[in-house]
Amino acid sequence: MQFLDNLSLGRKLVFIITVISGTALLFASLLVVSYDVHRFRANHIEQLSLLADVLGQNSAAALAFNDRQSASEILASSRIASSVMRVCLYLSDGSNFASFRRDPGRSCDLTPPADELVSRFGELKLVRPVVVKGERVGTIVILSRMTELNPRLLRYGAIIFCVLLNSSVIAFFLATRLQRVITRPVRRLLSIARAVSKTGDYSLRAKVETEDEIGQLVTGFNEMLMEIENRDRQLEANQNSLQQEVARQTSDLRLLNADLRTAKESAESASRAKSEFLANMSHEIRTPMNGIVGMLELALESKLTPEQRECLMTAKGSSEMLLRVINDILDFSKIESGKLDLEELEFNLHDLVHELVRTMAVQTRQKNVELRCSLSPDVPRVVCGDSSRLRQILFNLLGNAIKFTPKGDVALEIRCVGSAGAKKELLFRIADSGIGIPPEKQAAIFHPFSQADSSTTRRYGGTGLGLTIVSRLVGMMGGRIWLESQVGKGSQFFFTVALGAVQQQEQTNPALSSAESYAGPIGGSRCAGPALRILIAEDNQVNQTFLQRLLERMGHLVAIAANGIEAVHCYESAEFDLIFMDVQMPEMDGYTATANIRELEKEKGKHIPIIAMTAYALKGDREKCLAAGMDDYLSKPARIAEIESAIERAKGDTLPIVVGETKGRQKPSVPEHAYWDRAAALDRLGGDESLLNELIDLFFNDYPALAAKLAEALARGDIASLREPAHTLKGSLRYLGLPTTAGLAQQIENASEAEDDTAIVPLLDRLMAEVDMLRPMMRPAVAETSNASL
Repeated sequence: MQFLDNLSLGRKLVFIITVISGTALLFASLLVVSYDVHRFRANHIEQLSLLADVLGQNSAAALAFNDRQSASEILASSRIASSVMRVCLYLSDGSNFASFRRDPGRSCDLTPPADELVSRFGELKLVRPVVVKGERVGTIVILSRMTELNPRLLRYGAIIFCVLLNSSVIAFFLATRLQRVITRPVRRLLSIARAVSKTGDYSLRAKVETEDEIGQLVTGFNEMLMEIENRDRQLEANQNSLQQEVARQTSDLRLLNADLRTAKESAESASRAKSEFLANMSHEIRTPMNGIVGMLELALESKLTPEQRECLMTAKGSSEMLLRVINDILDFSKIESGKLDLEELEFNLHDLVHELVRTMAVQTRQKNVELRCSLSPDVPRVVCGDSSRLRQILFNLLGNAIKFTPKGDVALEIRCVGSAGAKKELLFRIADSGIGIPPEKQAAIFHPFSQADSSTTRRYGGTGLGLTIVSRLVGMMGGRIWLESQVGKGSQFFFTVALGAVQQQEQTNPALSSAESYAGPIGGSRCAGPALRILIAEDNQVNQTFLQRLLERMGHLVAIAANGIEAVHCYESAEFDLIFMDVQMPEMDGYTATANIRELEKEKGKHIPIIAMTAYALKGDREKCLAAGMDDYLSKPARIAEIESAIERAKGDTLPIVVGETKGRQKPSVPEHAYWDRAAALDRLGGDESLLNELIDLFFNDYPALAAKLAEALARGDIASLREPAHTLKGSLRYLGLPTTAGLAQQIENASEAEDDTAIVPLLDRLMAEVDMLRPMMRPAVAETSNASL
């Protein structure tokens, strides 16, 4: 009864009392009526039984004499009983002998039932045998209706209704009066509760008027108020105490914050001082080291006595060792300060590993140690990641393995152990048969400035930072590093890195691709093309001398500027093809000088490559140089190979672009900077001239078909179809030592991807002109070599 939930307590009590009273009276009335109906039916049956007996006795003679008329008159005498509807007299064989019916329109067939009394739908059917001298001669059947019962029930219903109505009114009146005995103390308790809730005054108390459960409820309520009042007093006291404590601690925190702010400012100042110190030390140490390493390399290329060469080789080895120590300390400092960022660039992992192994093979041959390298077929060739840091990790681990292996072998194995989306998880294993590491020292070798044994440091050297840097770099690349080692049996270093796998689409000349396996150690190349006019902006005289001698030996024309102002004046007064720009110079630094030169370029209408050469090697230095308008970046001390590579890149960038209409154009002139770097091509092939000649023949045999594809695609206006032949030409030209011509193919490929048809036409003309110019230069070399072999 959900409607009762929202009623007041008094109304609930009145309703409950009234309902209970009415229900009790109704139940009692129904019992009385049921008893009266039962007595009425019993009396009616008794009267019918007497009537049936009398009719049976009276009809016995008529049955005996077979007098149907007399029997019918006897049965008709039952009409005095108003409830009798029909009477039938049956013979012993079941045939109807005589009958009486009050309603002439109805049939008088009353077949004797099996029972003596049948009651159905307010009717009674009574059966009595007719017995004469102990023998049953017939059967009397009487059908009666209890017509007097219905009026009797109506009278009882009216009486019960009146009794219930009057009783409910009386019960409602009495309940309304009596419920106050219960609701009055409850209402008073409720008013006290509302007053406490509204005012928050827990000192109020309810009056106890009775000793029953309601009185106990009031007493419990008063005790609860007392407990709450006591707790409020205690809370107020605690709050006052807490406010005093908070005030005291707030004062202490203000003092502490002031101390922390001072300490933070001191730490930031120390951090800035550390960064400035690292930058300055990097510059101050790398600048003289650049001169030392460069001059040693130049001296070693001159004519020397064996004793002089031995001394210079010792000095070169010591300088390289010192440079590695400096690099380790700077890398560790950058990692510790969070200023070392990883690049995400595509690179050829197989080439990186093979070049590194070829470089390390020099050390293994000197120690008579075998160096083996194995790459699983599932290792992708082209990946995306930081190639320089991966090379640094492998260089350190392989260097340690070779250093601590007096005899035996060193092995590098790489395999793919899993993938997640576009990332491939690669496992690198570097194993050696060297001195091994004791178990108790294995965890310490990854800590800064730690090695397995102090005697090891004295015997083999090292700062103890190499493995620390390796461990940090592996962690930054999303991998982990661990080792297995036994003293006297060797060590195995394992590390994993996650690199993005790049789907290769390059389709190169099969002959050129197969020649990669013959590639040998890469040596220093010399300029095989026309001399460049190079301006050196450098304030350090040692570096000036080193660069000048190196570039002149390579066949270039060199001018010197001692500061940024002189560099700008030199650029204004003369023509140059390339500028090497030092960043830190007196009077005007390299950044300002570069900005001034870029402004002057707008008047000349020609871009000149500027290569930054600086001893700064901290985070952001390269980006800062490029953002200032420089085209490339070299960190001092720069090796000869690095300088040569930078010049090659600059040559590719300085190719002039001919802009003209596609119709009515003249054949462009041959570029002045087109050249063939035959020495670099031979270096890639391990000095195998016969193989180089074979590849040149293959290229010029395939070139007409590729050129025809380019021309047909251009004639159809199908710019996208230019990409594939241009890409194939690019790979072949670079492999044959034709970087500038390969740069033109690269520009055609980029323009086809951008669907820039206006740039493709002049580029294609220049590419074909360069190939036509290079053909007689390269073919005679092939013929000359062939004749010499004969």
